[in-house]
Amino acid sequence: MKNFKPGSRSILIHTLGLFVFAIALAATPAETQETLSLKDFLKEVTEKNTSVKSSNLSAQASDQRSVEGDLITAPALYVSAETKSDARIGPFSFLQFDRLVTNVVSVGVQKNFNFGLQAKLHYDLLTVQYLNPQTSNALAGFASIFSNPYNLATPVLELSQSLWSNGFGRSTRASKEAVDAQNLASKHLHQFEVQNSAIQAELAYWRLAAARQVIEVQNQAIDRARKIYEWNKNRVNLHLGEEADELQAQALVESRGLDVLAAQNEERSASRAFNSARNMDSDEVKESLNRLEPEDLNTIHAPKRTRLREDVLAAQARLRATEANTVLQTEKNRPNLELYGSLALNGQPLGYFADPYKGSISLGDTLALSFAPNRPTYNIGVRFSVPLAFGAVSQTQESWVQENAAAQLKYERALFDQEQAWKELVQRLSDFRQHLTLSQTLEKTQKSKLEKEKERLSKGRSTTYQVLLFEQDYLFSQLGRIKDQIVLLDILAQMKLFGEST
Repeated sequence: MKNFKPGSRSILIHTLGLFVFAIALAATPAETQETLSLKDFLKEVTEKNTSVKSSNLSAQASDQRSVEGDLITAPALYVSAETKSDARIGPFSFLQFDRLVTNVVSVGVQKNFNFGLQAKLHYDLLTVQYLNPQTSNALAGFASIFSNPYNLATPVLELSQSLWSNGFGRSTRASKEAVDAQNLASKHLHQFEVQNSAIQAELAYWRLAAARQVIEVQNQAIDRARKIYEWNKNRVNLHLGEEADELQAQALVESRGLDVLAAQNEERSASRAFNSARNMDSDEVKESLNRLEPEDLNTIHAPKRTRLREDVLAAQARLRATEANTVLQTEKNRPNLELYGSLALNGQPLGYFADPYKGSISLGDTLALSFAPNRPTYNIGVRFSVPLAFGAVSQTQESWVQENAAAQLKYERALFDQEQAWKELVQRLSDFRQHLTLSQTLEKTQKSKLEKEKERLSKGRSTTYQVLLFEQDYLFSQLGRIKDQIVLLDILAQMKLFGEST
């Protein structure tokens, strides 16, 4: 301590301080990437992907239109108003006038019933007035009658029942069925689009996760290749090995470098597809992803089949719509036989026009008397019409029969394809689970084989070429296992189209 200089103490303290700071910095945990789970990613896709949002909105719109068919038989309010001015000379010589003005206002409700009845209930107000009426001398006392407006308020009930075409409401019910089925088909198709988008997004998630695993494997492989190269290089420098072995090891390092570059390119492409699914324009994904190990995949729950696939349900709904349209076209071309009738109440006072000096009754009196049953008007009749182009009618009818048969065959084929697809997925799931188990076993075997061969090489009992072959076998077994994982995840995702989610 006698030789200790004054400045040495401060240098020592400073050095110790830096040492303590380095230890504290090393002890501080590094910032970790946020882990984005598959569930959160799919939620993000649903919220941000414009295609998925569009399909969801379309499915909701189709579902809301499920009541559209009810509008066919829903009551409707209507109002009509008409004014007419007629200056033609009348046929009666005792009455001349400048113009005849007629005003009609009608307010009513109309409704179609499922059994083919059409009904109208309306209230009509009629006003007729002769402008500047002139009568002969013999009828001079009646001039006041024609100069005053004539008012008539009438409640009217009209009924019409179809008996042949649209007999007892066949067309009405078919129209409602066609609209409902078409909206249902649209809903199922858009839901199928949403499900497909979710599956593609899930595959994009696992593709990126697998690409990152491949980069890890390739980096491990290039590290092993560098160690082999360094070992052979040292042996050549010590004149214990052949230069050819060094060149072989160097070629392996360069080959593994190309593999790492290809893996990075795939990871970049997978990242862009990943971000595209959530509506982002970038080839960089900052979040870390869940890593499924082979043991997890062997025990993961497989989705169960709970219902028909959405596209098959859409085909089923389209078949219903085609059947309904066939009924509509059949009824349209049939002869029309219609029974109709109406009843109107014309409340008018007794002795109307009896006293020519009294004049016409007021509008208020007319409205008050409108529901009086003393002067009703009613009629009943039958209408009949038939198309005369018998050949065209028959040909059109046959075409709709064929259209209906085609829709039935298409639906049957959709059912068949669905059955085949499910059986294929179940079989492939079983096969690839076995395949993945074998891939795991092979990977472990190849790793042990490589380690043993490297040990033999260090003792001079093997060749560099043999070690390189074993190293390549081990790499291929790792990549094969990752590929099997992706195939298995693809199968599990496709099975979700049949109902249950994993």
